[in-house]
Amino acid sequence: MVSLLAAHHSNGQDGSVFTSADSAGNSGINTSSGTFSTNFVHAGYFVTFRRCPRHMVGVSFEFHPARGLFSIDDELRGVYGRKRIYYQYLYARPSLRLEATYARILDDPQGVPESIYSARLKWRVPGFKKMLWLFAGYYDGQSYYNIHFGERIRQLKTGLSIDARLVGQQFVPVDTSP
Repeated sequence: MVSLLAAHHSNGQDGSVFTSADSAGNSGINTSSGTFSTNFVHAGYFVTFRRCPRHMVGVSFEFHPARGLFSIDDELRGVYGRKRIYYQYLYARPSLRLEATYARILDDPQGVPESIYSARLKWRVPGFKKMLWLFAGYYDGQSYYNIHFGERIRQLKTGLSIDARLVGQQFVPVDTSP
């Protein structure tokens, strides 16, 4: 299976990415009003093997262009990490899903964590029209909240999720098969 995504990610702020230099000449990321804006292309290839139909592995590449109409904000070019490679694994059964991802930021920008690890386990709660899931997830890497990209975060999350879409006036389970 091939995937292709062209996307925009921004925070709607309009201040400078960097704070003004202090008396020692140091400046940092402006996390209170700094603008964050990037456009990117994410392309990947995923395979399932006949002998292991519940398992899927994939590799994908994400690129944030530096120039042109579809480019990253000028101030972010050398500090965000414009080239990334992702290695992904998925195990899926009708009532259980395990997703694991390792991402490497290839252009080693200053002060940004160079790798991202994430894993998520979902178990479908019996009943509830196949829409309610219990999940646990772990994330370690570059903060995904736009202007905080220079920070490394480690999070463990648990909770319930509803995978459904509204069709007419009725909720229908989302097909989560690989």
